[in-house]
Amino acid sequence: MNRLDGRTLWERVVIKSPPESIHSLNSRASGTPTTDGKLVYVTFLMAKGEEVIAPNVESERMITLGRIMVAAYDFEGNEQWKTDACAFVSAHGFNTCPVLFEDLVIINGDHDGEAYIVALERETGNVRWRTMQENKTRSYVTPIIRKIGDRTQMILSGSLCVPSYDPRTGKRH
Repeated sequence: MNRLDGRTLWERVVIKSPPESIHSLNSRASGTPTTDGKLVYVTFLMAKGEEVIAPNVESERMITLGRIMVAAYDFEGNEQWKTDACAFVSAHGFNTCPVLFEDLVIINGDHDGEAYIVALERETGNVRWRTMQENKTRSYVTPIIRKIGDRTQMILSGSLCVPSYDPRTGKRH
């Protein structure tokens, strides 16, 4: 979009996927793109079409399985890379917003399955590190990165804890 007049400059299809299941209070437009002034980084859920019983919910219902797809585009709309970050399943729907730190794009894959945080190289989309999280209950929070004292910390509020990680390595503080 042209930021001065709102005119569409370019439009691209990132993935083709059946729509994922969502909670009635959610939408399929939860994730927010980010930019470093050179590229635009986006996340989407590639729904696989298969369903499982929703974990961690009060009433039993079926939900779709999927994969987090992360892509980078230049300002002319040319795809620079696209990466399948990992699995994702949620009773409420998909949301993860890319976080930029130094030369990394960090994705919170906190969901109802094997939760993780993954850092991709900004230039290539290749995985630099992946850290599994011990709690298997969704939080969807966008991590914040702050220097506190002498230590740079990536902090996430979760449903069962508030962990701090080193954003360069993914190691938990």
